[in-house]
Amino acid sequence: MDDSALHTCFDAVVLPAGRVALLGAGREGESSYRLLRRLYPPLPITVCDRDERVRAAALWQDDAHVDFATGDGYVAAAAAFPLILKSPGVCLKDRPDLLSSPALTSQADLFLRFFGRQCVGVTGTKGKSTVTHLIYHLLQAEYPCLLAGNMGIPFFDILPQLTPSHRVVGELSSHQLEQVHTPPHVGVLLNLYEEHLDHYVSFEAYQRAKLQIAGGEALVVNGDDPLIAARLKEWRSVRPGRVLSLAVFGSAAAATAYSDVPGLRVEDRLVWRPEALTATDGTPVFRFDAPHPLIGEHNERNLAAALLAAKRMGGTYARMLPRVASFRPLPHRLQYVGCYGGAHYFNDSISTIPQACIAAVESVNRLPFVSHVSCLIIGGFDREIDYTPLVDYLCANPIKSVIFVGAAGRRVQAELASRKCLPVDRLCTDDYEELVPWAVAHAEPGAACVLSPAAASYDCFKNFEQRGERFMELIKKQFTI
Repeated sequence: MDDSALHTCFDAVVLPAGRVALLGAGREGESSYRLLRRLYPPLPITVCDRDERVRAAALWQDDAHVDFATGDGYVAAAAAFPLILKSPGVCLKDRPDLLSSPALTSQADLFLRFFGRQCVGVTGTKGKSTVTHLIYHLLQAEYPCLLAGNMGIPFFDILPQLTPSHRVVGELSSHQLEQVHTPPHVGVLLNLYEEHLDHYVSFEAYQRAKLQIAGGEALVVNGDDPLIAARLKEWRSVRPGRVLSLAVFGSAAAATAYSDVPGLRVEDRLVWRPEALTATDGTPVFRFDAPHPLIGEHNERNLAAALLAAKRMGGTYARMLPRVASFRPLPHRLQYVGCYGGAHYFNDSISTIPQACIAAVESVNRLPFVSHVSCLIIGGFDREIDYTPLVDYLCANPIKSVIFVGAAGRRVQAELASRKCLPVDRLCTDDYEELVPWAVAHAEPGAACVLSPAAASYDCFKNFEQRGERFMELIKKQFTI
């Protein structure tokens, strides 16, 4: 897309403002700066960030039209501007006035305003990266496609390659959806679990941010998630004149979800059964005995969501289904590390909530080459989410050896102790250099050792990727020395 086409989109937003604040100077803030400076060389831009070090970034050192507001007052400084481009990581839960300000926007908001008709957006507490990449992989059978969003590709960065024929597959976090006023052409809402409660005033506020994905041509939803049902009925009640087209995936019971709610029109369904994804009449659409790389029921349901979304974007099952076998799963999502000393090792570092950990253990237990999960590594940074589901699961399905990591791990251990459900062998440590040798010593031949923390990584690592890489590195090191 050339600059003249971009001016057609952005001039009406930028020129009346006359000056812009970039709220957050990370990857997305830098991306916004690059686009604005290219289109508007003399535009006054103020970079607002808590970190004083952003002033020294090479990107804007020679720019006479850039200014800075750093330190604790950076949000208040940005609030004075007529146009504010917010980065997703900036938390405004204590500034409801700014969250509702017409001056506040974001890359996701502007991209969807201008190009949402060619975009499918994916959100949900868990599974959104996998589903985003699955849709991208499937649609490539028939269309040129671009990836963008929460996986680390700012929406503005794909503008140079974007043409009207492209399908854009965007991963959208709740933080991005907070500022979205125009939904994508097709939205996908996978699930709603407790997550990011440090960023929101309540769990319901988090859920409502996710529901910003709704309102386009169609919404693909998990019919088995009661929270999605509650929020959609609420969405319908405040938009009485709107009809929302739904494509529902899930169990056989989910196939009838929403059929009794006026204004929520179910137009397509895929039913998950142990042997296949089927249409509601039982006709198989994709059989799980066909070659495919997806481990676990949750990933089979992710495939259902991806197929429905890609279909609503113009894809056809005949062209897309043969591509399922060639999909390459993303790292740190039940990633098979290898078989060492007769035991199998799995890296599920993406797991940051109890439900993800439970799904990982259940999925590995069902693998034909694994006898059972004999060692589990859980815990990390504690964000005060409810660990009752995981504690209930471990009491009902004991795992012989468990390593408890960080504040979250210690809280789970304490809850297990109060229920007299402590594992036979256990270690409590924050040090992966200590825990990996212990895990190797306790991993049983034929069984599996699984890193599925059910917690964030920020206590010891930059992100979940770094945590997973460190785990795999140390496992392999144990067998090469």
